[in-house]
Amino acid sequence: MKKAKLLAAVLSAALAAASLAGCGSDSGTAQSSVATPQHKVFTTDSKSQKTAYLVVVQDAPVTEEQLEKIGQEQIDAAKTKNVFVSFSDTDVAGIPYTYGSMQRVNDKITKNFRLQKNWANKPTEDDYKVYVLFTKYIQQNPQGTYDDFVGSYSGAPSAAEAKAAVDKVHAWINS
Repeated sequence: MKKAKLLAAVLSAALAAASLAGCGSDSGTAQSSVATPQHKVFTTDSKSQKTAYLVVVQDAPVTEEQLEKIGQEQIDAAKTKNVFVSFSDTDVAGIPYTYGSMQRVNDKITKNFRLQKNWANKPTEDDYKVYVLFTKYIQQNPQGTYDDFVGSYSGAPSAAEAKAAVDKVHAWINS
């Protein structure tokens, strides 16, 4: 159920495709000296009391200060009381928010960043795509194997390569 909601949110982000590079204004705080990495911002939900964004930062490594600056820009720009900003390193639909989140609820800002990662092990876009395809396949075929998965897609990598990609993404998400 969580994955379905996550998939819906990421698909919404992809459809919204309101990409803003480096948007927002300088708040004049100490964060202003922090370099803002290249990023894309997608609005994933917008209601009268709530706005949610997905920020995709593909540069690695990224720092907590950089994410905080980008998140604060989105929070400052939002016209709603409650703002939720999720951070990821990819916009491939179906991938959880790998860098964490920042939110403002009732004027209280909280942060949950996950940046203690081995940046040398960052998955490629192809790794993410194999992960998503395998996840969908295994949901429909709970007894399926990597060999079955590879046999069901033309142009798929070998079973060993598929398993390595899935393991790499899984380890990255959980680090």
